[in-house]
Amino acid sequence: MEFQRHWQAIVVEKDLPTVELLFRVLETHGFDLKWCFSKEQFFERCLEKMPDLLLIDPAFQDDSTGCDGYTIIKSLKQHLVLKEIPIILLLDKEKQEKEKWKTISLHYLDILEKPVDFNVLEIKMNKWATYLTEQNKFKKAALSDPLTGLPNYLALERELIIKCSQAEIWKMKFCIFMLDIDRFTQYNNVYGHSFGDTLLQTLASYWKKLLRHSDMFFRYKMAWFGGILIDTTLEDAYKTCERIRQTTYEANFPHKEGIDKRVTVSIGVTAYRPEDVPSTLLLRVGSFLMDAKKEGGNKVKAG
Repeated sequence: MEFQRHWQAIVVEKDLPTVELLFRVLETHGFDLKWCFSKEQFFERCLEKMPDLLLIDPAFQDDSTGCDGYTIIKSLKQHLVLKEIPIILLLDKEKQEKEKWKTISLHYLDILEKPVDFNVLEIKMNKWATYLTEQNKFKKAALSDPLTGLPNYLALERELIIKCSQAEIWKMKFCIFMLDIDRFTQYNNVYGHSFGDTLLQTLASYWKKLLRHSDMFFRYKMAWFGGILIDTTLEDAYKTCERIRQTTYEANFPHKEGIDKRVTVSIGVTAYRPEDVPSTLLLRVGSFLMDAKKEGGNKVKAG
């Protein structure tokens, strides 16, 4: 079976023959594997690029911290986003009955007995690749805005959870902005909803081209759009938002109720702070956006 993409998988296991077999078989089924030796390394790799599948030996021992695979899985299940990643337990056949009650609370989805049988592994990986292909279709639909094709508000909130975790671990800088089309309700009333939809599609494509490849852009709700600017200071984020505001104004999309009879946008922008969680970021950036709108629109407010 051929797959359109490479799935990401992380293996937490110390037995070298098991790891070698997993790499050999999973790669033929479209998986790109990473091998972890510690709890810290495991979470760093999960946050670098969220994996589609985890293969974890619950008896694994982290020499640097002394924690085992059970501890890693329990910590994983407390994370708002990472807890959704499916887990295959790599369980020693001789210990399986003894460990049965201990593993029930781990919410895993499958078991591979060790020593791992090649044919069993082939069958399971074929099943998992098929499952992930189907899941990806549903996930993409759930996290996408059907009108603009951009990721939606769920995708934004999900990404903010990951970005806040990355910032906490690696002291990474990032900024978030939120923009709203000024007087969009009046635009719909004057020109009709079909023209309003066309405006949203046109501007979404226009704005996305003004951002870097590493940045992320979302349709949040109605005429609200949001962006995450990676490795960016507040000063540079403000310049990016000012460029969006200025170029939208200069594009001269007609609007009978708009400033100078053209479409304009209001933008709020803020930088991640060490105490932030997604909800505080969204509240703060939303308040700056509302300040810009209260001052008449066609403004960028930052803080």
